[in-house]
Amino acid sequence: MAYLLIDGYNLIGTAHHDLEAARNDLVEKLCRYSGLRGHDITVVFDGWKNGLPVENSHRIGRTTVIYSKLG
Repeated sequence: MAYLLIDGYNLIGTAHHDLEAARNDLVEKLCRYSGLRGHDITVVFDGWKNGLPVENSHRIGRTTVIYSKLG
């Protein structure tokens, strides 16, 4: 079993006009991948420019999604 740590915004890139849809699509794909491969995955979306005042995280199956706080 592998453990993957992913920088979500780095993987998405900058070409997306609908950032929320791009994040949701990436999380969905990672959840499917982790289920197929049996890997634990953590994907982090950093809040450097537009995060929330507090960190937020949730787990979907074997995938943990973290939204870091602003700053």
